[in-house]
Amino acid sequence: MFNRAWNVASYLISTIDANLEKFSPSTIIVCTFAATLFIQNRHKMHLHYDTKKIKKNLINRAIRCLEATPIVGPKIAASVIYNQANDFLLEVKNQVDQSRSEWKIISKLPDEGLSEEEIKERFKNLQAHYKAGRLSGAVYAEYDEKVSSLLQFVWSKTALTNPMHSEWPLINFMEAEVIAMCQHLLHGEPGGPGIMTHGGSTSILEACKAYVFQARKKGIEYPEIIVPDSIHVSFDKAAKILNAKIIKIPVDAQTGAADVKRMEKSISKHTCMMVGSAPSYPFGIIDPISELGKIASKYHIPLHVDACLGGFITVFANDAGFKLPPCDFSVPGVTSISIDTHKYGQTPKGTSVLLFNQNSLATPTHVHLDWVGGTYVTPGIDGSRSGADIATAWTVLCHKGKREYVEETKKILTLQRALVKEIKKINGIYVPYNPQLSVIPIQSDHGINSLLITDRLENAGWSVNSLQTPEQKPAGFHFCLTSIHANQKDFFASFLKDLSDAVIYAKSNPNEKPKGKAKVYGALKKGVPEYVQDRIGKGYAKILGTLPGISIPGIWTNPNQKELPNQKEGMEQGFAVAKNPL
Repeated sequence: MFNRAWNVASYLISTIDANLEKFSPSTIIVCTFAATLFIQNRHKMHLHYDTKKIKKNLINRAIRCLEATPIVGPKIAASVIYNQANDFLLEVKNQVDQSRSEWKIISKLPDEGLSEEEIKERFKNLQAHYKAGRLSGAVYAEYDEKVSSLLQFVWSKTALTNPMHSEWPLINFMEAEVIAMCQHLLHGEPGGPGIMTHGGSTSILEACKAYVFQARKKGIEYPEIIVPDSIHVSFDKAAKILNAKIIKIPVDAQTGAADVKRMEKSISKHTCMMVGSAPSYPFGIIDPISELGKIASKYHIPLHVDACLGGFITVFANDAGFKLPPCDFSVPGVTSISIDTHKYGQTPKGTSVLLFNQNSLATPTHVHLDWVGGTYVTPGIDGSRSGADIATAWTVLCHKGKREYVEETKKILTLQRALVKEIKKINGIYVPYNPQLSVIPIQSDHGINSLLITDRLENAGWSVNSLQTPEQKPAGFHFCLTSIHANQKDFFASFLKDLSDAVIYAKSNPNEKPKGKAKVYGALKKGVPEYVQDRIGKGYAKILGTLPGISIPGIWTNPNQKELPNQKEGMEQGFAVAKNPL
């Protein structure tokens, strides 16, 4: 056997030598080198080959071509494509205006200032809109009178302060204290750099900006960000703003966690950072941060951990009696972490923290020492910021203390385990993967419309988050638990009953179409082109920023509008589809 193999090998070698005799050694070396580079580049293209993206681009271009076709094109586009978009937006317009119907419109600055009583009247029912105990996430705390009074005091003292200016050293001091507290909780080094931002999206943007800018300093013109496809959409926004490429790797089909091996294979000379979630927003799964850290260290690539959602649970889970995998600076290779104080930290809305390790060369800081206006240095994109945001965040963190956070974490995770156990008993739905924190993902069995389930839950007063897979197919929904749910005695039984009733209804009415927000998700399931989705999104933003009764070009027209109608008139006149498409 060995002799036969040797003979074959000898024959191949002699044949190759005979055919290459006419080429010089330098030519052979150059061609071999060129072939190696070509194979490497083709391999990288194969790894980044995204058929779904190509398909989307082809559809979008086809629609644009159709729209540009003389005479026929605009008519077909308007009747076939944009009418569908308008159907969604008209329904949204009705819902938004209905939710605003109790308030009198103020469309211009009052000639005389409103009285204290008139101001207070505007806010009398604000808390009712929170649907205490029935929201999925969104509101993570309820302040009692004592805490509210304390925050009012702190806000009144700091409302006009601005950490950009040195006139308020206390504000900068408290910001440094908040950063230090979070570094300690996440096992960072004392003095590790960090900044406070407005929220998780801004923290993520600042992190990506730091690494993209650092990559460009190294000569990487087109930086790539490697993420699991369960990552928060803020990374898409950041990549678009920074003109970087985001490479999404499908998660492990069995665990829902980042596929480390596939992420490693996608690393190229353009890679500027990798990302893992702790946990992922859709499914509540903690990615294998330790394994990602090893890969990041091996290739000397920054690793960012998105702990915006669950960071203030993971840091207290072990003390609360729940074993979780490490997902902070204790993991070698982790270079930065984003964590939202205004979620499970329960601070007032508008604060998040972005932390780096001491060795990180990347920084979100902007330095302009030669500006005509003088020296200008800011920690991030923002110039002026609210000192009150920093002060109230500091107040809540210090007032609650570690013991209270540990107790609340224990309640939330205990409730999550118990709820998952009972949900698994409901015939027709299931909990995918193994969610470890506060998010409970729910999917329906084949033939049962999960969107109709969410629609029925909405009718029962619950607010849940619908989910979609990257293929634009609805992947069920999730419910995010908070301390509000953990402290309400009737939540457990009430949620399970309404969920069970919604599933039974969906099973009994397989042909019924969902309404409201669920209807939009149902259309997306069928594959609304991205070009049209963009128009729907922009239309939605216009609706939120437009008062009732005012015509919105491309969405709806009030044919009788001569001057701004009052709220009642605007609601009664209804809607007429705009003549021009979006």
